[in-house]
Amino acid sequence: VFPLTPPAGEDADLSLCEFDNPVSLFGLLGDSAAEGGLWQPDLASFEGVFDPHIQTAGTYFYVQLGVGDCPADTARVNVEVNAGPVFSVGADTSIGPMEELLLGSELMDVSHLWSDGSTGTTFSVTQSGMYWLEVDTPEGCASRDTIIIGIAEGALLQEEVHICEGDNYEFEGM
Repeated sequence: VFPLTPPAGEDADLSLCEFDNPVSLFGLLGDSAAEGGLWQPDLASFEGVFDPHIQTAGTYFYVQLGVGDCPADTARVNVEVNAGPVFSVGADTSIGPMEELLLGSELMDVSHLWSDGSTGTTFSVTQSGMYWLEVDTPEGCASRDTIIIGIAEGALLQEEVHICEGDNYEFEGM
């Protein structure tokens, strides 16, 4: 009886976002995959962990070397790394009392989620505070940007006043 080549496992596909945490490719090969094989191309870790921050998308092979006259066994994992959305809702800023600032992103084919739970492509701001927008791509990749809005100090006239040269006018509440 000759020893058999340990099984490499089942082929698999993986789709990640570029900002995702590392994932064990070995864990995708199924319960039949035997430890001790080699990854080609090499992964950053020897444990079959794919890190989208370091490795590139492509096909990775897990090879169990043949034993005796038995051939090697190979499983493949196709890895796709999707780009996350890149956008900005703007730099922190101030608006005047009674002013409105319209925030938005120019990204298409994405879903929008604002800090108040609304899902429109734009958001109207009239009060000071911190506002954020989270954008999700159809591939499930998400990014969030935050803006802080302040209210600029200054006089707010409630009525129009005409003053002629030489006239005196006293502002109330100042």
